[in-house]
Parts: sequence; C-alpha cells; structure tokens
Amino acid sequence: MKKVMIVDDEIIVRKGLISLFDWNTAGYDIVSECESGNEALKEIERVRPDIILTDLMMDDGDGFFVIEEVQKHYPSIKCVVLSSYNDFDNVRLAMKKGASDYIFKLTVKPEELIKTLDDISKDIKSGEKEEMEKSADLSTLIKAIEDNANIDDINLPVSLDSPYRAIAMMLENFPLLKKKNIYLNWSRTMPLIEGICEEALKKDGEIFLFRYSEEIRIIIIKTEKESLKDDLELLSKRIKMLTSLKVSFSVSKAAAKRENLIPLIKESIDLLSGLYYSDESYIDKKKDYLPLIMPEQFSKEEYLKLLSTMNAYSALKLFIKEIEYINETRSYEKSDVIRELCKSAGLLHVILSSEGVSEDSLIKDGITLFDLIRMSDRWNFLLSQIVPFLNGIKKDLKKKRNIRSEIEDTLSYVYSNIDKDITVRDAAERINMSESNFSHVFSDEMGISFLRFVIKAKMERAARLLVTTDLRINEIADKIGINNPNYFSVQFRKYYGISPASFRDEKRMQDDEEK
Repeated sequence: MKKVMIVDDEIIVRKGLISLFDWNTAGYDIVSECESGNEALKEIERVRPDIILTDLMMDDGDGFFVIEEVQKHYPSIKCVVLSSYNDFDNVRLAMKKGASDYIFKLTVKPEELIKTLDDISKDIKSGEKEEMEKSADLSTLIKAIEDNANIDDINLPVSLDSPYRAIAMMLENFPLLKKKNIYLNWSRTMPLIEGICEEALKKDGEIFLFRYSEEIRIIIIKTEKESLKDDLELLSKRIKMLTSLKVSFSVSKAAAKRENLIPLIKESIDLLSGLYYSDESYIDKKKDYLPLIMPEQFSKEEYLKLLSTMNAYSALKLFIKEIEYINETRSYEKSDVIRELCKSAGLLHVILSSEGVSEDSLIKDGITLFDLIRMSDRWNFLLSQIVPFLNGIKKDLKKKRNIRSEIEDTLSYVYSNIDKDITVRDAAERINMSESNFSHVFSDEMGISFLRFVIKAKMERAARLLVTTDLRINEIADKIGINNPNYFSVQFRKYYGISPASFRDEKRMQDDEEK
C-alpha cells in the first residue's frame, strides 16, 4: 500500500479528495494532510510518503518550494500538482522542477485520480527495486571493508581503471551531538551535506559517495590532482557555514585497479584518528605516536589508595591532573588515550559513588564522563566539554564535604598570616590538637597535607603579586614569609613549572595581547 500526503491550504479541497473514493481499497493510505509547504516538509520526516499531492499557491511555503525540496532531499518521492484551470503556466513550471503529473483538483473524477496514482506507482516500484539492489550492493561493500574481503561480485557505479582515491568524510562528534539533541534534523541534514560534497567534488572527476556509518561517508574520486587539500578545506568551511556542523576529511593515497579499493577505503578511515589533536579539517598521512606510559602518580594503585581513605576530592583532582598531563604531551594514539582515561574515569566513578555522589551529578545533559571520553573526535572538543563537567562535580563535592569548623578556622589563619613562617605546631596548638592528630584531620578534610597547603597558598599569593605589582622577587618572597629568595624561586618553579620572572613576563604578555 502506497502512502499519500495531501498539501493544500483549503480544507474543503483536502476533505473533498479524501472523500472521493475508498483509498485503502484502491491500494493507497492517506498518511497526512498539510495546509502549507513548510508544514509538509516537517511531516515528510515523520510519515515518509510515497506520493505528495500538492497545491502550488500557498502562503507559508508554496508548492514549487515543496517540489524543489523533495527533488533535492527525497528524490524517490513523487509529486502530483493539484491544479486549477487557469494554472497552466505554473503547472509547466512545476513539471520542469520535477513534478510527475498534475490533476484538476476541483473536477477530477475518482477513476482519473486512481489512474494517475497507479501510473506513478509503477515508477515507484521500479525505483524501489533499484534502490534495494543498490542497498544490497552497498551492504556487501561495507561488509567487505570490515572483513577485508574482495569485491568481485559487487556492482559499483564507478569504474576503477585509472587512478582514484578514497576520502572518508566524518561529521565530528556526531554521537554526542545526537545524544544531546543539539541538531535534530539529521535525516535532512546528512543528505544536504552529501549533496554539497557531490556538487563540489564532481568537477575534479568521477565520484561515488556512499554511507559507511551514521557519521562517516566514503567518497571514491577519480582525479589527476596530486592534492585535494585546498578543495576539501574549502568544502569543510562551506558545510560549516551552511549547517553549523564541522566535518573533516581524510584522503588515501592514489591507486588504480579494483583490488585496491578496500585497502584505500580502510586507509582513509584509519587516517581519521590522526586528526585527534589537530585543528585542521584534512589529513592524508599517517602520524607517528609515542607509546603511552603514564607516570606512577596516575596508576591504578594511586586511585585505590584514595578509595581506601574515601578521598573523592583528591581523586577528582588526580583525574584532572592526568588530563592536564596528556594535554601537555599530546603525543599518544587516540585509542590509547581513550583507554587510559576510561580506566581512570571508572576508578574515579567508584570513588565518587563511595562518597555518596549521586548518579545525577555524574551526568550532564544526558552525557556521562565515559560518553565524553569515547565520543569526542577532537581533543580540544573533549577539553572544552570535560573541564566544566568536572568543575561541576567539584562544586558538588565541596558542598557535601562540610569541612570541620576547626579546619575552616585554620584556613583563615593561614591566609591571614601568609607573610609568616607557619608550622604544624602553630596550627595544631591554635585548635587544641596534637600535631599528629591535626595533620591526619587536615589531610582527610582537605585532601592535601598541611605543609603542602601552606606552600600552595604562599605560591598562589606570590603569583598574584607578580602579576599585580612591580615588587622585586626578593620583596615578594618577604611578603609571603620566605626569607631566602633562592628557596622561594625553587618552590615557585616546582609549583608553576617556570621561574617567577618568566611567570611575570608571560602573564603580562598575555594581558598585552588581550588588550
């Protein structure tokens, strides 16, 4: 049974056509009525009609617009114009735009309309058969790619007797965007992107584009060009401008002969991972990566120690430091980074849960920490998403921790006396604790030893003074209670990784650039 949509802004026309005969008995099902072209295009996504009966003159999206959009995005759907006697010029124009036939909507007889629908349905059946054959060939091709098999029995719509390349086009971060429902109209957007690609690349040679996965399309292009970089980078910018979506391209080397097709397609797909740390939208050469060997401080054992002491706050800080370490290096294979971060995220999840952090706090916009790690196609995108994600968890933890009043008092004491030499004994005596008990309680509450906290507070105050004042290095050392400028410089370098003087120069340079 063929599905029919009726589009006309006059309800009497729509209802008149519906009551004209028993549609189901004739082999047709009216799946939707629409009173404008824009409404019809939204409904097409939902009901997927085989035939559209459309008026031409409507206010909110006319029939010409419907026919053009259907031809562009749904070429298998047939359009029939609902015409009046004085519409001949418009009907001719509609037929040029792709309408299959027309009927006089106010005087059409049942047998005339059924005959028109039946004639069009013959073409639909033929088109369905071709589509099924094409789909079967593509399914076999995709299976051959996965199994690294030969393609002798596959009917390809492109000859492979001269040099060609395989291009993998990836819609970046598609699983995350789809899960977040950021861009809803995927079924119309992907055909639009495909059409833009075909239109732009066919000038370079014969092409064949097919769907490899939801977010990846494979393009086989026959071309004499040595490089497609400029063309594809321009194409990526055009797609971004038209759809607000980012696509990237990876291009295999050139080869001829049918037996090279599968290796070239696999090469183009494998190359996509090389864009992980890149800001570019194009890659055509395999990148070399270092083996991922993480420092001991990020080992499973370190996380388990924090689990044994129920120290979720320190575990979160450790995970953030691990991300910072990878960010500084950016020299590891994407798959290795994902595996490492997922392992640490799993341990962190257990530790956070053990401290009573709810599952709701570990999910933002329907996305989990594991989703972010696995589904991000670019490292910078992952960073942009994961930092606020983790900061939100950190805030939740701070609220839950309810720091003891004695420790809160100690923190105020440290910040108020940052220019003095503060010892564990001084702090412990102030709140009537033994040194050992105070050290244990402070570490449990703050996730850091007292002495390390004091050094941290002093270095952060020094950093502010370096940026906001013109004090000399020895004067700043005095301001934070360190009499030896050399010792201050050593501690500052340990904390920030650079000397106080270099820190000041870098921060002021950044400020100048922002101005």
